[in-house]
Amino acid sequence: MARPSNSHADDVTRQEKVAQLDAYLAEMERRLGPIPEVDLAEAERWADRILGPERPING
Repeated sequence: MARPSNSHADDVTRQEKVAQLDAYLAEMERRLGPIPEVDLAEAERWADRILGPERPING
């Protein structure tokens, strides 16, 4: 049985997951160095294709 939607709790959970991902990515950048510009550009093209160019930006 599905639990009732609680938009505030869902939003908090989403924000926690985003914070965990940001921390993970920062740790990887610390260990491996900055992401090369060519890889950033490729990731941006992928995100635009999947999510659309007008997606919200976190940060």
